[in-house]
Amino acid sequence: APRRGPLKMREVISNWRAFALAVLSVVIVGFTACTVIQPPPDFSNPPSASDRTFEEISKRYLAEMLALTPVQATSLGEHRYDMQLDDVSADGQGRRTGLARQLLAQMATLDLAQMSRPHQVDARLLRNQLEYLIWSTEQLKEWRWNPLIYTDLAGNGIYQLMARDFAPLPARLRSVESRLAELPRFLSQERESLDPA
Repeated sequence: APRRGPLKMREVISNWRAFALAVLSVVIVGFTACTVIQPPPDFSNPPSASDRTFEEISKRYLAEMLALTPVQATSLGEHRYDMQLDDVSADGQGRRTGLARQLLAQMATLDLAQMSRPHQVDARLLRNQLEYLIWSTEQLKEWRWNPLIYTDLAGNGIYQLMARDFAPLPARLRSVESRLAELPRFLSQERESLDPA
């Protein structure tokens, strides 16, 4: 008599695979049906006054804050400041927080309800970033007690210039040379800023 055990087992496995494939198909079709298709942006409405003001604030933030934070500028792909290291003195910290306060004062005049949705999101993100900068400088005061901040800035100041091929190597090496030449000033400011207590 022929043995039916292995054949029966093959039928069960085959049926199980067919069932699993059917369930998977239903799930995929179900998720596809649930996909929300975003409408295209509405360009028929001109930007509001708050939108235009926010664009000016954003441009000012990028132009002025990146000039005060050259290492961050390099990491963001802004290479106009590649030959500089940050001013980490108390005056440098004050300039950054002063700019943050000015930008927050400008942002206080914005009417978020009149802004486009993307600008509403960006405005909240920028406000949080500026408030954090002020809080971390004046309340947390990490720049007064954490030497790793300075190690990170100095190290990234060189690393970011060499890790990416955004310019020919000789140009990047000139920026490295310039930043290395600024290290004595940077380290002096670090020593003045850190509280040894």
